[in-house]
Amino acid sequence: PSVTIADGVVIGTATSTANVTVNKFLGIPYAAAPTGSLRFAPPQPAKSWTSPLNATAYGHACMQQSSSSTLLATESEDCLYLNVLAPSTAKPSSNLTVLVWIHGGALESGSAAIAYYDGTSFVANQDIVFVSINYRLNAFGFSNAAELPLTKRNAGFYDQRLALQWVQDNIAAFGGDPEKVTVFGESSGSTSVSRLVNTMPVDPPFRAAIMESGVYEEAWVGQTLNEVSGPAAWTALASSFNCTNTTSPLTCMRSVDATSIKTVVNDNSWRFTPTNDNITQLLEPKAALRAGAIAKVPVMMGQNTNEGTLFTAETTFADFIDAYPILTPYKDQLEAAYPVGSPGISNEFYMNAAIVTDAEFTCPISLTSLMTASLGIPVWRYYFNTTFPNTAISGFGVYHTAEIPLVFGTYSDLLATEDEMALSSYMQTAWASFAKDPVAGPGWPRVSAGRSGHGSGNVSYAVGVLGGPENTDGLFVTGNGTVDRSCGIYTGI
Repeated sequence: PSVTIADGVVIGTATSTANVTVNKFLGIPYAAAPTGSLRFAPPQPAKSWTSPLNATAYGHACMQQSSSSTLLATESEDCLYLNVLAPSTAKPSSNLTVLVWIHGGALESGSAAIAYYDGTSFVANQDIVFVSINYRLNAFGFSNAAELPLTKRNAGFYDQRLALQWVQDNIAAFGGDPEKVTVFGESSGSTSVSRLVNTMPVDPPFRAAIMESGVYEEAWVGQTLNEVSGPAAWTALASSFNCTNTTSPLTCMRSVDATSIKTVVNDNSWRFTPTNDNITQLLEPKAALRAGAIAKVPVMMGQNTNEGTLFTAETTFADFIDAYPILTPYKDQLEAAYPVGSPGISNEFYMNAAIVTDAEFTCPISLTSLMTASLGIPVWRYYFNTTFPNTAISGFGVYHTAEIPLVFGTYSDLLATEDEMALSSYMQTAWASFAKDPVAGPGWPRVSAGRSGHGSGNVSYAVGVLGGPENTDGLFVTGNGTVDRSCGIYTGI
């Protein structure tokens, strides 16, 4: 299959699944390689090509900061590629709904090429166009370099925006409608979506947004004591290459080998966090939300039951409070709200994990969904409540990322259960239905802007529970009071 866009001809590959043929155009450059003088800087548009582009394999992953980065052997600084998957029947006049995926990985690791994020099943089953993007991560995406103007430091977020602009300019050629774009992501991909909604109040390059496990706010979990992050991380990095004493540390760092930078960043666990530039990230996202200065697009947001298990290292409550001194004043309230022996909390590890789940996921999502609904924006909330034999991680419950293989239909056929296949089909259809008609939504009642029901058990709006004991293969609707019962504790944090 071939498609002609402004930059040139793109030749893809075809895959057949479930009696549908899907055309895949992989590794299309949406920006110039961010190397040399473009390292650490906002992205520049891609150069066009004269002979047809062979788009049959994923582009390189961006440079990874991760203990398991061996999984992505093909990483490179030249990584600003995206992928487009479309039904083989799609043509420029098809005007299909478009879903754009932003991967997670703490803004440190991850790639659109990860097998769980393969959009083939999504496209085949739902007759949509699917796009997934790479964007720069860690020091390469969020350098905090002092010589860069504040407004140019979040290169990774500008990558995401340029990719969305590319979709606006080019997706019609693949059969997609630029007016029907939904942006979705998980974890730091979800907080990226949240930032886009928060910072693009005028004419956003999408008409709906889905946030899986993360809304952007002033986060505290994951910030350990004495951590080297932000501007301090840049200084530490530059000094390790003897660049701090030069006339331009930035120029000096642009001449260092990319793999050497990666090695030093990995060895030291420095955190290259985004900058509050008031363009791609706000100092006070809640203030923008309160003022209604956000993209007025329908949103769907949700979480998994045991988000906190993957983020909790401490096995005793005392160690946990020591690790997060911000929680010290709430110690007694927390002990009362999460007693060992209550459902799902068999020991203090699960107690700590439940606190992280609520403080970082449940309660920010609850608050954001209510504040958004109070602006008159349609909002739906989900709660994913199950794992299956082929997705379970023993002892971690319904962990962070557990919903992804069901949404994408990329769970293993090996040991797949009837319930799993049915729930995956239900969720994929719900996500696609929301994208196709964002005002009608995914199929359960929307969040109403009433009392929050925090702590009181008052049912004030519906939450769609996906999977779990009440309905193993589909939807069970509950009141937010059951999910949000401990949220009153966190309002002051």
